[in-house]
Amino acid sequence: RSSDLLDNELTWLVDAYVHIKKEEYDKAVPALQKLEKSDKMGVPEKKAITELLVFIKDRKKDSALNLINDKLSFGKIAFHLMSDRLKASKQMADLDKSKEGKKLMEVQKEMNDKMQYFDSAKNNLNADSLSSKAKNLIKDVFK
Repeated sequence: RSSDLLDNELTWLVDAYVHIKKEEYDKAVPALQKLEKSDKMGVPEKKAITELLVFIKDRKKDSALNLINDKLSFGKIAFHLMSDRLKASKQMADLDKSKEGKKLMEVQKEMNDKMQYFDSAKNNLNADSLSSKAKNLIKDVFK
């Protein structure tokens, strides 16, 4: 039945959301993979799910920069999903022509540039070592 198939997608979506919210990313992967393969999901949603799966795979558990990286990554994925959905609509064509729409696209480009910079800086910076040194410094100060 069609409603059973939809129920599956809703169950997988809730399952993935709950695990992501709890930062149990590995547990979210099976539900996301099922959603990615579902014929009920549109192309923009599948693209967003694929981006999310890549993010989860590349995420380093207990990294000092996870909080910032998580927020930036989820924001980027959400923006891509929204913009993919809007591209097919007349409103997007109108938005592209407006001053506010152009500004929104500039913000997205800048966000993508900052994300790439952050990723390269993160790869060149041993944040975990810095975090450990900061903890040791705090212990030394409060002895």
